[in-house]
Amino acid sequence: MRSLVLAGAFIFVQFGTVSATELKLVTQSYPPYSFLGADGTPIGASVEEMQSILVGTDIAYTMEIVPSARALALAETLDQFCFFGAGRLAERETRFKWVSPLFADATLLVANSHTSVHPATLADAKSMTIGTQRDTAIATILQNSGFRRLDLSSSFELTLAKLMERRIDLMTIRAATYRKLKREFQPLRAVLTLTDQEFGIACNKNIPDKVIAKLRAGLDRIRADGTMRSIFTKYGIEPD
Repeated sequence: MRSLVLAGAFIFVQFGTVSATELKLVTQSYPPYSFLGADGTPIGASVEEMQSILVGTDIAYTMEIVPSARALALAETLDQFCFFGAGRLAERETRFKWVSPLFADATLLVANSHTSVHPATLADAKSMTIGTQRDTAIATILQNSGFRRLDLSSSFELTLAKLMERRIDLMTIRAATYRKLKREFQPLRAVLTLTDQEFGIACNKNIPDKVIAKLRAGLDRIRADGTMRSIFTKYGIEPD
């Protein structure tokens, strides 16, 4: 997967040199929110949100797409890192400084439409093999809800490939992503809704409060002036 090729190299979005105070923004590959464009740079709705939030600030930054588990670990352990597009859970609340919400979305369970897999309830789904990504908010929700037959991958693309190859029964997917893939004629069928989630920017606790304040002000600005809605519309996402 191209996202894994990018794992060791930062994409320089602004201010071409790295400094000790540069903000390092990481996220996972999860179209239409974040994915690699044809030129190998990050694009997507949440990527454009972050770029718009930072317009007019003096914050130097880089962006990189990495597996979700790595994004979470970097933001929690290294001083200059933020994971944008992170699911906001109660158990993560005190582990990061949060700027949110970037967006909210339902998470669905979907099946390969060429199969007869169709659980009627979440209890039925617990007997099936469900694919999701390692160390994501939805993986934690599933584990805490008693789902034991989880197939954990490093990326959304790997999970989707397993579903297409019928190596798993179901997978988790954000509603906006499901709609995007259906528009592209992917053989997917939604069977159940798991949860509604808020996603935000999870920053290392050592990032200065003045930087967090600038991020919050930028998020408030793009929400108030219509920029956020325009970005969502561009990527086929229904604004909340």
